[in-house]
Amino acid sequence: MRWLWLCVLVGCGASEGKYLTDYTARYCELVFQCSDEAMLLFDGIESEEECNNLVGSDLQSFGGTCEEYDGRAAKDCLKAMDDMTCPAQGKSLDSALPAACSYVFLTCKEPEDDNTDEPNTTATPTTP
Repeated sequence: MRWLWLCVLVGCGASEGKYLTDYTARYCELVFQCSDEAMLLFDGIESEEECNNLVGSDLQSFGGTCEEYDGRAAKDCLKAMDDMTCPAQGKSLDSALPAACSYVFLTCKEPEDDNTDEPNTTATPTTP
């Protein structure tokens, strides 16, 4: 019964830790599935493990600049990514991400090198 009550309160979304891990793994799986070897070398990614380290670190850093995390959007994003296929030729993987992924981290601050203290109050894509 406690679990049900907790689900009602928090929306039964994905925890931030689970989201970071699962998103990174699925994203890197798609990178290797959808990219040719030359593009991977150009991007400096030689293995899925290396991709996981880079993407995971970037995503965690990006999420740390945001005031809000939406677990329900995270759950929807991960579910939609499970059904995702490679984008059409000429389209980037980031442009083909499910819409729900854009609503996981919200009210994010701009990177510090932009010299702005104004938070971003619009939905922000989950990839930096």
